[in-house]
Amino acid sequence: MPQGDLAGADLSGIDLAVPPPPPDLATPPAPDLTLAASCNDLKQNGDETDFDCGGSCKPCGGGKMCVKGKDCASALCINNLCAAPTCIDGLKNQDETDIDCGGLACGKCAIGKGCASAADCLSNACTNNLCQLPLCQNGKKDGNETSIDCGGGTCPQCGIGQFCLQANDCVSANCVNNVCANPPTCNDFLKNGKETDVDCGGGTCLKCGDNKMCVGAADCLSGMCTNGSCKAGPNCNDGVKNALETDTDCGGGTCNKCNNGQMCLVNADCASTSCVNKLCVMGAGNCFDNLQNGTETDVDCGGLQCGLCLDGQKCKLASDCQRNACTNLVCGANAAYTFSGVKSNLPIANLTGWTECHLDLYSGTGVTAIPIILQKCSKANLTMACRQTGSNTLLLAAMAPRDHVSFLTVGNTPHLANGVNWYRAASWGFAAQGSAILLTPCDTNPGADRLCWHATGQNGTLSGGYRCGSITALNASNAYQRVVYHAN
Repeated sequence: MPQGDLAGADLSGIDLAVPPPPPDLATPPAPDLTLAASCNDLKQNGDETDFDCGGSCKPCGGGKMCVKGKDCASALCINNLCAAPTCIDGLKNQDETDIDCGGLACGKCAIGKGCASAADCLSNACTNNLCQLPLCQNGKKDGNETSIDCGGGTCPQCGIGQFCLQANDCVSANCVNNVCANPPTCNDFLKNGKETDVDCGGGTCLKCGDNKMCVGAADCLSGMCTNGSCKAGPNCNDGVKNALETDTDCGGGTCNKCNNGQMCLVNADCASTSCVNKLCVMGAGNCFDNLQNGTETDVDCGGLQCGLCLDGQKCKLASDCQRNACTNLVCGANAAYTFSGVKSNLPIANLTGWTECHLDLYSGTGVTAIPIILQKCSKANLTMACRQTGSNTLLLAAMAPRDHVSFLTVGNTPHLANGVNWYRAASWGFAAQGSAILLTPCDTNPGADRLCWHATGQNGTLSGGYRCGSITALNASNAYQRVVYHAN
């Protein structure tokens, strides 16, 4: 039978049905979505949106196919393609700690945004993974703060009335009883600021008097700071041979001349103007020449270089007389009591021969003109003093001949008499010899050897205040009195 010609062929034993296709041409079955796709089979299967990513696999990188944002590592699916993340895409991606902020790629986050560390926050304060207000601006006392949002060295200094531990915690640099106080001054009766003692020293206030605390010589009026305390500097009344003196408190060109028998180096050291073998000796025409000469107050006695005068001989001061009594310029037993320098705690009973000629309160203003006081106190010698009201003891007193006590002075230059620096300007008073004065208008230099009364001028009236020794600011005080005594 010719090939392909089936006419007349017996086809009864042949299955004429269409045979099945070969296996590789069969229609593939639908994927079974209940089975987890393999995320690393290099195929796009399961619910993957691109090869091995998207869907239930890891998010896809930029440029990969996607259906929604969660398919992308950037969480940003645009036109079915994953876009690269940015810091303005409105999404929390990359290493951001909150939407478009934090981490290394984007800027810092605002208050209330998520954070991992302080570096993620504009405020540099991250607490419980949220950006907070800075410690010094959060309205709370925390950290090292001594008061709310201040002090402690990490926050700004605290204002007046806020709590503190030390001066550096306060804008005023003044921490008193753990509260910031007003800035220290030099008359607040406290040791504060840079002061080395109460209201003195430290370079900002007046220098300190003897026995006050100091750090260096510059803190002391005497210019001597020893073991943290101001010490008296060498002077001509300290009972010690020091500085240039050739003997105790004499010689050397700076102090009074030395008396006979005292040490000397040159003739000028001696009242006798005669220095032999380093001892002052009687010089020609002195002390034994039966004449009154040199500084003698009578023939061969008194003054600086000769012996003491007997009763009835002439004198200027009690120290010229054997019995330490000089009345009406004559040595005598009934002379008024005298002393030199500034005296403290002097019983009034000791003032024999003296009469009280003026008394008023420190609070007194415009009571008596100075010329009227001097008219009442007309005797040859005056004593200025102060006391507690009604007391029998003078807290401070000094005396000198009347003309010296009433001597008119200019500026801060006093008038020296009887071991006392006297002044009468816009105030009237005294200080110990060798003590500088600072009239503003009363003497405000520290020290217990000073008395000052306010006045309206050299010939004006006394006004309130000011000091009795180291007790100052007595302008309205009725607890202290001003007293003047006179004697011949």
